[in-house]
Amino acid sequence: MDDESSMMRKSYLPFLPSHSRGFSIIETMVGMVIALAATLIIFQMYSAFEGQKRTTTSGADATENGMFATLSIERDARMAGAGIADSNLFSCANIFSYFDNGTTQTSPAPNFVGGLLSLMPVRIIDGGNAPDTITFTYGNSVRSGISSAISKNMPQPSAELDVVSTAGFRLNDLVIVAQGGNCTVMQITQVQPAAYKIQHNPGNAPSYNPAANFQNANSWPAYNAGAQVFSLGGGTTQRTYSVGTSGPTLALMAQLPTDAAPVATVGDIVSLQAQYGIAPVGSQQVNCWVNATLGNACDASDWANPTSANILRIKAIRIAVVARSALSERQTAGVCTATTAANAPQSWTGGPAIDLTANANWQCYRYKTFQTIIPLRNVLWANL
Repeated sequence: MDDESSMMRKSYLPFLPSHSRGFSIIETMVGMVIALAATLIIFQMYSAFEGQKRTTTSGADATENGMFATLSIERDARMAGAGIADSNLFSCANIFSYFDNGTTQTSPAPNFVGGLLSLMPVRIIDGGNAPDTITFTYGNSVRSGISSAISKNMPQPSAELDVVSTAGFRLNDLVIVAQGGNCTVMQITQVQPAAYKIQHNPGNAPSYNPAANFQNANSWPAYNAGAQVFSLGGGTTQRTYSVGTSGPTLALMAQLPTDAAPVATVGDIVSLQAQYGIAPVGSQQVNCWVNATLGNACDASDWANPTSANILRIKAIRIAVVARSALSERQTAGVCTATTAANAPQSWTGGPAIDLTANANWQCYRYKTFQTIIPLRNVLWANL
């Protein structure tokens, strides 16, 4: 029986399918070639898709960064001049200020280092081929802009002001006393409504009031009856926007007078351009756009360092913010395989040129330009 079963099993072997005996070397190699070809096609499709994804996401990031940078600047521009846009403040030829933070005594105080120019609602520093710098200044309290007048001559030195009204003035508020081209920054230490007096005594830090010997040594002025007293509320906010390096990339930087260095606020911002919109003397209607330089096509005045009269003519600003994609297009041996920008972006028609050549591969990136015109509403209202 065993022999018969063995013979029957052997008789069936020739009829088994050939593949049951395994793949041949040729069949295996053909399969590998097909698999490699399929893998190559898949990776090529993935590479093309990844390139499209890179372009799409980078463009979206540039749009978001540009919008956020523009809105940040616009927010401060709309506040510019709040409480300090009175024309009498721009007659200050000399500003006297002092600040003691408990460790260091500084004169002039940080927010008033620029003298008259530190009171400008908006100041542009022209960067030439490089990005511009913009500084906005405004009072940081609803009481900013309240004013009174001195009713009696003020001796020098003095820690007391006799005024016609104390309404709106509060303890620790900053005030500016202005007369005859001189302006002095003081901090209120006491308000006496019944006696119509405002005290500004030297005292514990922080303080904007220097001692009498400091005032005498630095020839601080006395003020006579009729001098104007302007409240700045709790003080002023002064923020400067510029374009600088943050790590390996460029960014929109912001800095307060007390900051040791600018702080990056929005990444991949490569240029900032700005112009003043100016009106004729006595008018509120902008008829000319000028760079912050000496001499322009429509007005030859010095707009790099404007006079008090010309500060009052600035009614608006125009800005252009250029944002760049975070990632460049694919490069081969350091050369872009696709040129995304044959020419540099334009600020506005006829506006300042934007120079990006500091980066040798600038044409490997995509750019978005955001433009806007911002009326200086506090300046307009203050000079109606």
